[in-house]
Amino acid sequence: MKEAFITPRIKQLRSQGLACDVHFLIMNHEPIYALIHKMLGRGIVQGEKEKIIKEGVTWTGFTYRIGLKDAFRRRRNPVKYRKQMCEKFADIILSKVDFSKYDLIHCHIPYPEGCVGTALSRRTGLPLVITCHGSDIHTYPQLDHSVRAMTVSVLREADRVIFVSKSLLKAAKDLGYSGENAVVISNGVDTSHFTIQDKEMKKTELALSKKVVGYVGNLKEVKRADKLPEIFQKIRGKRKDVEFLVVGDGDLRKSIADRCNELNIKVKFTGIVPPSHIPNYINAMDVLILPSRKEGFGCVVLEAQACGVPVVGSNCGGIPEVIAEGGVIVPDGDGFETRFAKAVVDTLNHNWDRTALRNMAIKMDWKNTVNKEIDIYNLHIK
Repeated sequence: MKEAFITPRIKQLRSQGLACDVHFLIMNHEPIYALIHKMLGRGIVQGEKEKIIKEGVTWTGFTYRIGLKDAFRRRRNPVKYRKQMCEKFADIILSKVDFSKYDLIHCHIPYPEGCVGTALSRRTGLPLVITCHGSDIHTYPQLDHSVRAMTVSVLREADRVIFVSKSLLKAAKDLGYSGENAVVISNGVDTSHFTIQDKEMKKTELALSKKVVGYVGNLKEVKRADKLPEIFQKIRGKRKDVEFLVVGDGDLRKSIADRCNELNIKVKFTGIVPPSHIPNYINAMDVLILPSRKEGFGCVVLEAQACGVPVVGSNCGGIPEVIAEGGVIVPDGDGFETRFAKAVVDTLNHNWDRTALRNMAIKMDWKNTVNKEIDIYNLHIK
């Protein structure tokens, strides 16, 4: 997922003459450990490629193989184990990469990437910048005390920590982070990719003919995707001339589709689509919805606005900061689905200026985001 946030940054940095390499971490299970995991019905990670090219950007991976000893160490002392694992990752990377050609290390996500970055920064003397995106702060540290401890430690040790929203910074402070080295710089949007297109033409291409309420994203509980059938039902109860479009996939897809069928709600599910096709789907929508329970930023809001499409979103995480005047924000709480559906209908009834919505998004183009990050780099490069 994070490739969607990193690739446009790299392309923008390179367009401005800054040389940069992209590295990523791979954790594979050793064969015996993988077999045990499989017998226990647990997921295993094997065979991820160590070189990937995405949109012209080459990603070089470094592999750490998790074995039975790791399992015992993690159970005995989780924090110590995680620190040792990150140090071993640093050993592997240092043995293969010449860090004398770099001026700075920028890691996305504090654990484990930022932890490895901290070890590399300590050994090479290079300044370290970390960007936090969402679940790396508001979800995973809540599920494991050792991840929480490592996350806070890494944030404290970095030279600068970038948060994509004020809300996410607050969530980090709730973990015990002081925020002294923090700055808020939002993610951006590719306004050359997400553009205003002929809405009726896009609807025709997708065999849609009514008002279209759309959702783009993972079908998971954190996105409140489990409530989509109920929201759709309540919308249809207020307006009959509405169709529903769901772009994306996830664990809940089957249960959502089954429930929609039970309610006799017609929904077009696309599954996963290539990133290059997403603007076509968004342009077919009359309103995009984002009812998330948690959200670090909400890039899809900017993508919709860049296509001239208003957004109805929850007030969770960074969503309100992004929507601003480009849609409607629905407070969480009792009767959320009913209030959310009403907001969607009100949005459909409103005559939105598509150009004005796009102009809002243009102010948050990736170029502006990366320029702010370059200013951070310049503060710390000697």
